[in-house]
Amino acid sequence: MVTFQVSDVTRNLEFAMTSTSEGARFDLFFGSPAWRDVVRRFERGQTERSDVATALVDFYGQQLAAIGYDQVAQLHILMRNTKNAPLYRLLLASRSPRATDFFEKIARIEHDGQRGFRFDG
Repeated sequence: MVTFQVSDVTRNLEFAMTSTSEGARFDLFFGSPAWRDVVRRFERGQTERSDVATALVDFYGQQLAAIGYDQVAQLHILMRNTKNAPLYRLLLASRSPRATDFFEKIARIEHDGQRGFRFDG
């Protein structure tokens, strides 16, 4: 389980795109400077994602898959603080398909225990 810090990424993204030191920090986190290409594609409207943070979470998942964690799933619910500011998104990376299955089943359960409807018809 990874907590992808959406708040840090969005708060520092512009600086990371122009600053050598902040950009290097992002390079280390993502394992590659290719995260910049993801940002540029998003800015040009060449991605289907509604926000740059989600596009970067997708890229991070691809990076994890490239090093052997090919079972990647993310909880598309953005965790927020009491002031409704975005904090993080949960990401699972595993080598086991069973982990993804468990993660997806758990993700269907709301924080209050309510389960959503499922239709397999």
